[in-house]
Formats: sequence, C-alpha cells, structure tokens
Amino acid sequence: MPDFSLVFKFTLGLNRPYVSEDAAQKLKLYKYQGGDSGYLYRLFYNPFALKCIEYTPDWLAPNLITLFGLMFTVVPFTLLFTLFGCDFSGPVASWWCILEAFCYFAYRLLDEMDGKQARKTGNSSPVGLMFDHGCDSFSTALLVLMMCKMMQAGNGPIIMWALLSATQSFYFSTLEEYYIGGLFLGPFNGVTDGSALLISIFLFTGLFGNGIWLQTVPLPRYGDAKLAEIIVYSILFSQFIAVAMNLYSAIKNALRTDLTQEQRSHGEPMNYLALIQQTVAYYMFFYVVYIAAKVDGGVIMETYPILPAGLFSIVYAHNTINIQVAHVTKQYFNPWTKILLMNTFVLCLYIALESLDVHGINAKNLFLVLFIVTSVFQWHFIIFTIDEMTSVLGIRVFKVKPVSYSPPYEPLIAIQINTEPVKEHR
Repeated sequence: MPDFSLVFKFTLGLNRPYVSEDAAQKLKLYKYQGGDSGYLYRLFYNPFALKCIEYTPDWLAPNLITLFGLMFTVVPFTLLFTLFGCDFSGPVASWWCILEAFCYFAYRLLDEMDGKQARKTGNSSPVGLMFDHGCDSFSTALLVLMMCKMMQAGNGPIIMWALLSATQSFYFSTLEEYYIGGLFLGPFNGVTDGSALLISIFLFTGLFGNGIWLQTVPLPRYGDAKLAEIIVYSILFSQFIAVAMNLYSAIKNALRTDLTQEQRSHGEPMNYLALIQQTVAYYMFFYVVYIAAKVDGGVIMETYPILPAGLFSIVYAHNTINIQVAHVTKQYFNPWTKILLMNTFVLCLYIALESLDVHGINAKNLFLVLFIVTSVFQWHFIIFTIDEMTSVLGIRVFKVKPVSYSPPYEPLIAIQINTEPVKEHR
C-alpha cells in the first residue's frame, strides 16, 4: 500500500526541519553587511531614528518594533479594502489617504529603528534580519495594491503589472544581496529617498481627491491614457532596468579579482545556471498567474482581481524569504519551492482544461482556495523557520535577551550621526 503520508508532507511542505544541521551551524556565524547612502537616510531618517531610540525602553524587543511597523501597512490595507470595496476603482475617502501618508512614514521610521534597537540592546541576530526583510516583502506587495486602488487603476491586467514592477525589484535586490553578501543602497534609492515621493502622493491625493488620477493624457499612437496607467507602466519600465542592474552587480562582484577571501565569504559563489533558474522561476510564476487570470475571458481580473494579485504576492514573498534564509545560513537558494510548484501545477492544469474547452471550474473559487491553502503553508513555513532559528541561536523572537556586559553609556546619536551610514546588524 502506498505511503500517502509522504505525498501529504511534500504537498504541504511540512517535512520539518526547515533548517538543516549544516544550516544551523552556519547560522551562528552570520554577520550582517550593508549600508544606505540615500540622502533622506543620512539627513533625516538616521538621525531621527537614533533620537527616537534614545527614548525607547531597553525591554522592547527589536522584532516587536518590526512587527509594529508591519501593522502600519496591514491596518490601512484592511481598512481600504473593507470600507471601499475589493476592486480597484471608485472613490477613496481623503481621510484614508492622509492616514496612509502618516502610516507609511511611521512604517519607514520603525523600519530604521528596529536595527538600532537591536544594536543598543545587544540583540542583533540573523533572525532579526530575516524577520525585517520578510515583513518588508509583504509590505511591498500590500503597498502596491493600496496605490492601485487609491489611483483607481481599474480592474484588469494593470494590477498584475503594477505588482510585477515593485515585487521584482525587491526579489532581485534580495537575490543580489545573497550573492554579494550585503544590501547596499545608493543615493536616490527607492527605499528611503523614494519614501518622500510616496508620502507626497498620498498627501496630494488626500488634498485633491483620488478622482484626479482619472484624468487622461493623449499619447502618440496610443490614444488617451489615465495618469495611473502612465505611472504604472513607467515604473514597470524603470524596474526592468533596476533588475538588470541587480543581476549585473551580482555578476560583476563574482568577476572581481581584488576581493579578499573574507570579503567573498560574505556572499555565495556565483552559479550562473542557478542564477538563470532563480530568474526564470520568478517570471515564470508571474506569467502562469497572469495567463490563468486571463483565460475564460479574464472574468476573474474584472470581478475579483485581488485574488490572483494576492496569490502571486504570497508566493513571491515566500520565495523572497527563502532567499534570506539561504543567505543567513549559507545554503543554496532553490527557487523551485514546493509552494511555487504546487500553485504552478494547479494553475497550468486549469489553463490546459480551459484551452480544451473543458469548462465548469469557477475561477473565483479556484483562486480563493489556492490563496487560502498557500497562506496556511506560508505561515507554517514562517512560524517554524523562526522557531528553529531562535532555538539554534538561543534567543526569543519577541523578547530581549539579557546582556551580560553593558559598556559605558554613550548617546547613540553622538556616536553615529556623523559616521558612514551603515545599517545596524540584525
């Protein structure tokens, strides 16, 4: 009799542990490398966050600060799609736009504070880095969906293209970090410097109403295009360039001859076949979701576009978190995760049946079931990966560990405000 438990474990991804013995040993040796040269970081976020940390109690765990930051994305997202509908058209109250401007600023500030609190309390750890980047990957997708609804981008493929524009940037910058060993943000980066533009857009919309984004601009050989469409496709084009730069940076770093062995040890050895697979897997899954949402006349994108968008967002976040886990444990990042393969198989089967005129499958129910099941698998992976990592490191994810030695106190702002902007160890 076949052992169906093996099939069950493979399908659900419940074959723990997620962190192997080799990964556990290398996890203990991880040291964060990174920096932010953005103008807003140096002139505002860094000194302001340092000042805030001066008044932050030592008992507050850094990961709690990260979690609070995530809530400043989740709460306005929930309010937006609960109060104003799950489609991407129609008016949005001005108060929500003003609220989101404040929430996004709070999210950005807390994102800068968590690492500083970790350093201040002696609680820097790779779990903090993974937790921080994991929350950021979710926030990126949720922010895109909020922007699309606020700008009345409309139900249709544009929602998927908007998601692609932002998520590909986050995915490939994380992949670049995996290969070069650190996350280094340059001037005018979208994370810190770009936050001023996003906050301005939310405030602008709150003052003048979101109907302003319905205005059209005549374009040669295209006709009239809504402002929202111009913004989405312009960002999409720019992010394809950004992805190319991420890949170029990773390959260039691998070809450098001036790096010491220690410097090379921070990143992973370049494997070009693996890099191709890691690139193909991301775009392949996007294409599969995009096609599955368009078969049967694209009804799902016209009625419930939040479902395919949400499904893609979860799988993208899952693979991005997997990159981080592989990075901090010095393991090979396999992009063909079980969650990605399961969804790809089901959606390809659905596409094939629709192509053969075998109807009867309700697209809404299919995407809803996949969304729920994938969410359960994703949370299982997150919770137990964190549990295993904290057990290996002997720490608590939401509790400050005792510090055996406390150096003489010096105000952090006096120490760091004039130093080279380097993001603190997590």
